[in-house]
Amino acid sequence: MDEIDAMDFQLAAFDQRPSLGGHQYGQLVAQHMHDAANDPNSARMVVKQLKEVLKLSIEALQRASGQYEETEANVVDAVNRTGNTI
Repeated sequence: MDEIDAMDFQLAAFDQRPSLGGHQYGQLVAQHMHDAANDPNSARMVVKQLKEVLKLSIEALQRASGQYEETEANVVDAVNRTGNTI
């Protein structure tokens, strides 16, 4: 996540169209490059999607870890109670 966050500054360059001159062909190519860099299938969007997947994965792992700790505490408690009744 930290590495993806660090890339945000570099990826901000895609917010602007490249300057390829004022002639029609340069404008057309600049628009095409800008669109390609920002469309839903671009590498930039894939990186944003990866960040979201990582965020959800971290949250899921934290929940699972908490549930594991809770289950472990319940087992320890049950074993301790069983040991006291024997």
